[in-house]
This record gives sequence, C-alpha cells and structure tokens, in this order.
Amino acid sequence: MTKLNNVNYQTWKFKNELLLTKQKLWNVVTDDPPDPVTDEWSIKAKQARATIGLLLEDSQLHIIRKETTSKATWTAVQRYHEKSTLSSKVSLLKKICALELRDDGDMSAHLADMEDLVDQLASLGEPLAEHLTVALMLSSLPDSYDTLIKALETRPEEDLTKELVKNKILEEYSAYHLL
Repeated sequence: MTKLNNVNYQTWKFKNELLLTKQKLWNVVTDDPPDPVTDEWSIKAKQARATIGLLLEDSQLHIIRKETTSKATWTAVQRYHEKSTLSSKVSLLKKICALELRDDGDMSAHLADMEDLVDQLASLGEPLAEHLTVALMLSSLPDSYDTLIKALETRPEEDLTKELVKNKILEEYSAYHLL
C-alpha cells in the first residue's frame, strides 16, 4: 500500500480504513476505550497505531509522533490533511473546474480524478449537488462529445444522475476507441 504523503490523503484514508477493518482494528480507532481498558483493547490499539504509523512517509511522522493512542493518531492525521479552510475549498473547486479531458486522454482516469476531487471537497464539508457534479463532468469533455452532451441535455434533469451520465460517457468513450 502506498504510504501517506501530501497529495494522496483521500486514497490513503480509504485504503487504511479497509485495512484496519480487515485486521479487526477499526473499532479501536473509532470507538472510545472500554472502562476499564482490557488487555485485548490495549493490544489492538497499539497494533492499529503501528499500522497507521507504518503507512506514513517519513515526512508525515511529525503529525503523529506525540500521539499515544490509535484514535488520537488517526484524528491527528485527519486534522492535518482535512483542513477545512476557504483556501483549500477554493483550491479544490479550481482543480475541478480546470479538469479537461483531451481527445486522446484516458476517460476512466479522468472520471476517477474528478470523483476524487469531488470527494475531497465533500470531506471538507462542501458536498457538491449531484446536478452540479454532472454539469462539471460534462463540461470537462472535449468537443468530440458534443453529440452525447446534447442527447443527455434532452433528458429530464432528474434523470441525469451522476452514475447514468458516467456510464453513458464511458460507453461513448469505449465505442469511440474501438474504431
């Protein structure tokens, strides 16, 4: 698994949650310790803290060095990387609006990048409405997708879900690239 750095927090967070869940350690990160603390809890909490720490690049260790519990360690990483400031929100919005797929670009990677940025914005407390996500998705496509965009625009707005639009875009991309 790729270690946490300054640019991969959302992916790292998701994968780490999965890993800690698989290892049956996620509860010691999310729950308060029992009173009194059991030996089993202490062992699991130390294992979870070690897992989190070992999946950080050396440049990230300063974030958790002073933390002594798995919950505090997770919270420190989260607080550091999920700074909910106006400038971080503006930065993400700029990145979303600037995304453009070239005619020879990889559609799957493009849509994944967009979803990742939208998820990052949501994690900062600013989820985009689905119709805005759809609009941004469509506006990021090259002119060669104008026919598809026009066809989608004729549908009722409530039918234009993110999943439907994503599937239609990927169908068009596959058809175009099979020629």
